[in-house]
Amino acid sequence: RDMQETGTSAHRLRDIIAGTVVGQAVYNGVGSALSTVKNGLVGAVEAGFKYNAEMEKMNATWTTLTGSAGKADKMTQSIVHLSNTLGQSVDVTDELAQQFYHVFDNQPETEKLTKSFLTMGDAIGLSGDRLTQVGMDFTHMLSASTLHLGELNQITDAFPMFGEALLKY
Repeated sequence: RDMQETGTSAHRLRDIIAGTVVGQAVYNGVGSALSTVKNGLVGAVEAGFKYNAEMEKMNATWTTLTGSAGKADKMTQSIVHLSNTLGQSVDVTDELAQQFYHVFDNQPETEKLTKSFLTMGDAIGLSGDRLTQVGMDFTHMLSASTLHLGELNQITDAFPMFGEALLKY
């Protein structure tokens, strides 16, 4: 009988240890999952605050450029829409739009050129930094009303289709 009780006790001890290990693992897993969810929520809230701050800053810049809060709001919405549609960052899209707005001083032309640059940049696979630089070269060319060979080379190096279209024209 002692042998049987010892075997049963050993069996119970093994079950208790196994249950404790499993219970601890489940507890740690649940705790870890809750921690992950909490961290995700905190990160999402922080990202939301950051996004709102960036939108407010962009809207303030466009209010200065356009001279109207209504026009600024339309430009901001347009930039976010173009960015989402064409898969480029809001920062790059905003930078291009600001460059082109300085030349055209109106929303429709600015949107059209910004969309064209984003589309060509996506087709060629240009980085955001390279796209911004080519946009600046193009803006200088438009602002000066003269075409310098260096600027033309920069643009045609980035967008081969631009040189082809220029030759056809």
